Amino acid sequence: MYEKNKLTRLAFGALGIAGFFKKSLPLGIIAGGVGRFIFHFISGFVFFASYAPKGMNPVYYSLVYNATVIGPELVICLVVYAIPQVRKAIKALSNPSVL
Repeated sequence: MYEKNKLTRLAFGALGIAGFFKKSLPLGIIAGGVGRFIFHFISGFVFFASYAPKGMNPVYYSLVYNATVIGPELVICLVVYAIPQVRKAIKALSNPSVL
């Protein structure tokens, strides 16, 4: 049986999926966020079902809870990436001749 910490590690490890999208950082941000959401969603209804309000489906509770936490985080990451100075800094750091 999985421990709670192992699924949490998988959730944050799923952020590494973003590395497969080196040419499109926004797509990588979305893919990593969705991967993280999936693992948190699964652990939410497997391990934390007892925290759902009485009479509420634990799957629905996990979906809503994780969407309200991870969704805004994803939007914030995309907004920060859209700032021109941030994009310029990321481009400069990804150029090996600059380093």
